[in-house]
Amino acid sequence: MNKNALKKNLYARIRLRPIAKRYEAQTEMESLDDDWIIDWIDDAGVRIRNTRTSHVTTLGYDHIHHFMSDPDRSIHGGLNFGFLIMNVQVHFEGNRLWIEPTTRPGEAI
Repeated sequence: MNKNALKKNLYARIRLRPIAKRYEAQTEMESLDDDWIIDWIDDAGVRIRNTRTSHVTTLGYDHIHHFMSDPDRSIHGGLNFGFLIMNVQVHFEGNRLWIEPTTRPGEAI
């Protein structure tokens, strides 16, 4: 992942690929393609926040395969939109959030 290229996307609204998995009472729920905001970027990683649930996590640069723009969404309202193609799968249940490695970038486990 190119750190300098990603820094241009601070405060962008992004969607994760693979989509984060949601759980309730240890049962996997229907996936929702939530928007996340890139809140913070430094040499250690990238902090993202779910706009619907307010879950927050810091991703290492090795967790992110690459950033892709979403130009159809970006032209509306002046916000920058895109996708993070991930080397990890994000999971969350209640207040808990965790990650697991994927076998191939962007594919769910």
